[in-house]
Amino acid sequence: NGPELQTSKCDNLKEGQKVSFTAQIQLLKCPEDPRDWTQTIHISPVGINEVMQIQLSMLCSCPCEQPGSIGYQAQANSCSSHGTSMCGICNCDESFFGNKCECSATDLNSKYANDTSCRADSTSTTDCSGRGNCVCGACECTKRLNPIEIVSGKFCECDNFSCERNKNQLCTGPDHGTCECGRCKCKPGWTGSNCGCKESNDTCMPPEGGEICSGHGSCECGVCKCTVTDKGRHSGLYCEK
Repeated sequence: NGPELQTSKCDNLKEGQKVSFTAQIQLLKCPEDPRDWTQTIHISPVGINEVMQIQLSMLCSCPCEQPGSIGYQAQANSCSSHGTSMCGICNCDESFFGNKCECSATDLNSKYANDTSCRADSTSTTDCSGRGNCVCGACECTKRLNPIEIVSGKFCECDNFSCERNKNQLCTGPDHGTCECGRCKCKPGWTGSNCGCKESNDTCMPPEGGEICSGHGSCECGVCKCTVTDKGRHSGLYCEK
């Protein structure tokens, strides 16, 4: 009935005495040999011929790594037929590499030597627009620190973060438009290079009615741009003067 003690040895016990053991077993590393993944641990008091036996089974592999599992597929199409898909990850055959086993080490130096398939045109001297790596004749675009910012395109020529800004927001904010391949794609009702202009001409219509900008100008981004005549420039909010 005494306090619990942290120790690796329990002695001075007498026959019939009840003792409770609390054991913490931690697996720090899986043995390389799968035959060692099952171990037997014995806990016994000193001087008494009684043993508590613990059968320990280490979870050092996943079912999807084993043949016959639904997650195990040899020569998988997702691995370019040059590897085994295990738990969704390709384990490439010898002489093949890449995320999808799409690269061959045997023809790496010959097939892709002086290869320009990662360049947008014959005048370009930089692979993947300078924003990616050419792997087996295809661009793998660089990942940004900000996961929302994405570089894309066959030659990594596109992104969703270098569009024109307005009010400190890309394309004037998500309610106005989205950034696609470096250009703003405006949502319905908005226009302009940064999607900051309304498509409607309502704000250019005189309150008393009449033509847009009183017939003396054009409506640009919701504001009247008055025309110039021989007599001078029209003025006023609606070019009414």
